[in-house]
Amino acid sequence: MSTARFVAAILAMTGTAVFTLFMSVFSAAAVANANAESIQRVKNWVPGFSPASLPGIIAGVWLLRAHRAGWAAIVSALPATAMGGVFVYRIAFS
Repeated sequence: MSTARFVAAILAMTGTAVFTLFMSVFSAAAVANANAESIQRVKNWVPGFSPASLPGIIAGVWLLRAHRAGWAAIVSALPATAMGGVFVYRIAFS
């Protein structure tokens, strides 16, 4: 197993976890002075962040244990990429 791929996989898992935390915190901070509809929308979105990223991190760990570091990096980064894309889409078209 290549060291660079191993490090990339660890960084992808860490990045996904940090991105999930940032999405939760910034979403909560964004509705500090919002109306009731916006607050309800955030209450529906925020609980979905962790369940969306957890399978990617778990699959990344499993793939690392199976000596598939390249795939672990890809699979671990997918949840953060998907959440970021959906977040940008929702901001742009809401």
